[in-house]
Amino acid sequence: MKNLIISIFFVVQSLHLFSQFQFAKLDSVFQILENQNQCTGSFSIAKKGKIIYQKSIGFADIDQKIKNNENTSYGIGSITKTFTATLLFETMEKSHQLPNGSILTLDTKLSEFYPQIPNSNRINIAMLLSHKSGLYNITDASDYLEWNQNYQSKEKLLEKIINLPADFEPGTQMSYSNTNYIILGWILEDIHKSTFANLIQKLCVEKLKYRKTKVGQTNVFPDANSYEKKENKWIKTSRTDASIPFSAGNMISTPNELNLFIYQLLSGKIVNKKTLAVMKETENNVGKGLFKVPFYENTGYGHTGGIDGYQSASFFFDNQEISISLCLNGNDMTMNDILIYMLSAVYNKAFDLPQILKNNELDKDLINKITKTYTNSDLQFDIKIFEKNGFLFAQGTNQPEFPLTYVGENQFTFEKAAVKIQFDKDYKSFTLFQNGQKFKFLLK
Repeated sequence: MKNLIISIFFVVQSLHLFSQFQFAKLDSVFQILENQNQCTGSFSIAKKGKIIYQKSIGFADIDQKIKNNENTSYGIGSITKTFTATLLFETMEKSHQLPNGSILTLDTKLSEFYPQIPNSNRINIAMLLSHKSGLYNITDASDYLEWNQNYQSKEKLLEKIINLPADFEPGTQMSYSNTNYIILGWILEDIHKSTFANLIQKLCVEKLKYRKTKVGQTNVFPDANSYEKKENKWIKTSRTDASIPFSAGNMISTPNELNLFIYQLLSGKIVNKKTLAVMKETENNVGKGLFKVPFYENTGYGHTGGIDGYQSASFFFDNQEISISLCLNGNDMTMNDILIYMLSAVYNKAFDLPQILKNNELDKDLINKITKTYTNSDLQFDIKIFEKNGFLFAQGTNQPEFPLTYVGENQFTFEKAAVKIQFDKDYKSFTLFQNGQKFKFLLK
C-alpha cells in the first residue's frame, strides 16, 4: 500500500469525445504488453455504469496456467479506503446516535472511541478521512516487514499505533497514512456492532448485488496470485496478512465491479449529493476517501491501490459519465502509462503504441559499448551498466541492481522507479532522468 501514485497530470488541451472509441488500437496496446511480458491483469471501461470495453491478459496462476479473465478477482489495496469512507458517510447520513447521546459527524472526536490514542481529543473524523490526523503510517514502521505476514489482532495493532510517534499536530498538515483508515474501520465496527467484512457484504452483495467484491481475510484470497518480475521471470510475492491492512487495504474485487461501484457512488446512487460534495472537497487533490485527477479538461475522482504486487485504479469522469478501472497482479511498467492508454482510447486522443524491445534482441556491439561504469563527480556516485543472463542491469553505488528495458533511440527505462537513461551518441556519457530531475554521468 506504500508509494501510491495518486495523481495523473497531463497537458491541458481542447478535448472532444468522438463517437468511435479507439478500442481496436487499445487491443493492440494490451497485445504488445502481453507479448513483451510487461504486465498481467484485467482492464475495464464503462459509460453510465455499462461496460463498453473489457480486456484481460496474463495469468491468474502462472504455475497452473490459469489465465486472467473478466471475473478474476484481485487485491485492490487502498481502493478499500473509498468503500470505508462510503460506509462511514452512509452512517452519518442516518444520523447515528453515539452512546453519549451525540450524533456522529465529521467533527466527532476520535476520543469518543479510542481515547488511549495520542492526540485523540484533537483528532476528528474529518481529519482521519483526509489524512490530516498526524497519526504515523503503521505500514512505514521500521519493523513492519518483521510481522506483516502474521495475523495481528486488533489489540496488537492498536498497541503499535499508540506507541508510534505522531508525524505532526492534528489538522496542521496532510500525510497519507493507512493508520487513519484502519481506525475508521474499527469505529464502523464499534458503531454497528458488526465486522467490517459483514458491513461490506451488506453494502456490496446484499444492496448493490456484486458477486466478487468482498473483504480479504486470513483465509479469503483473491482469485489471482500476485507476482513481481525478477530477471524477466514472474515470481510469486509474499502475502501480507489481511488483518493488517484491514479497512485501509484488504478488499478484493474486479475491474468491472469497481467501475460499477465508482459510477454508483459518484452519480449519487449510494450516498446523497450533499455527501458527495463533501467527499469531493480536495486539498492537493486529496479528498475524503477520494483523489482528484485531471485528464485534459476533464476531472475524475477515485482511488488507486497497491499491495503485495497487486496494483489497481478506479476513476469516474462525470462530465462524460466514463469510469475506468484496472487490476494488475504483476506489473513491470508504470500504472499511469496504462491509464493514459485507456483514457486516450476513450477520449480519442492521439497515442503511440508501446515500443519495447527485449534486451536480448539488442545489437551485441551496442551492449559492449554501454556495459561500463559511469560517474557523477558532484554526487560522488557511480552507476555500473552490466549484462546478466542475457539482460541489462544498472547498479548504483551501495544500491541494489535494477533491470533496464530498451525503448529505442539509445534510451533505457526502469518503469517502476520512473527512471529513464538516455545515452549520448558516442556512448561516453548518459543523462539519468527521474522525478523531474536530471543527472549527467560520464564514462569512468
